[in-house]
Amino acid sequence: GDVVTIEMTATDGDLDPLLLLFSAESVQLAQDDDSGPGKNARIAAFSIPADGTYYVIATRYEFQNGQTRGSYQLSLTRDSG
Repeated sequence: GDVVTIEMTATDGDLDPLLLLFSAESVQLAQDDDSGPGKNARIAAFSIPADGTYYVIATRYEFQNGQTRGSYQLSLTRDSG
């Protein structure tokens, strides 16, 4: 029942961040490309459906076919409720 926000912010280069959130069973629960400022990715106010393990994939737009590069900062915060 926790509500979280996950952000991937490019810190240099021309990186176009992409975030994906998966359950332990490999079910994709959320995806974002450009909801953050600029080209940054943000999965905002996501309600975790149950206790367990979840996976965040931090990558670039178009995955291995993408042409952008750079460093990034990844953050996960629990939203107050």
